[in-house]
Amino acid sequence: MTEANTSSSPTRAEHSGRSSSGEKQDSRTDMSSQAGRDDANVDRDVVSDPTVGTYRPDEPLDEYEWKELEERFERKMEERQAAESEIYEEFNTLLAAFTSWAQSSSVHEPDRAFKRLKTRMTYVQGAEQSLEEKRQHRIKIVEAFKNALALFAEQ
Repeated sequence: MTEANTSSSPTRAEHSGRSSSGEKQDSRTDMSSQAGRDDANVDRDVVSDPTVGTYRPDEPLDEYEWKELEERFERKMEERQAAESEIYEEFNTLLAAFTSWAQSSSVHEPDRAFKRLKTRMTYVQGAEQSLEEKRQHRIKIVEAFKNALALFAEQ
């Protein structure tokens, strides 16, 4: 490694915002000095990633808590299953109400249809009777005119 690269890489004190003498450095100065570093030195420096946090690439990764992940997963699944069960129960209640409504209308519909038929039959029979009365009245009128003509014809 060249001496220029070594001198440009920050020390642990510089990462904490302090100079090698222990004085607090201005963060803007620290950022400008970090911006000028080579990419070759990045693997030895502290890396800050918003998704992971701050870590050093040359240090081993912390052990992940797989058991805790599994427990969180199980808790979330139980919450979702409880919510799903509530929705399913509400659906069944609504379905029962709908089924009851549908069955009651299907039970009463034949009765209502029969009553409608009876009403229509009564109306038609009344109209037929009225028509027959009018026909009989016309027949009597025609007979009366024939009799009147026959009397005039005799005289």
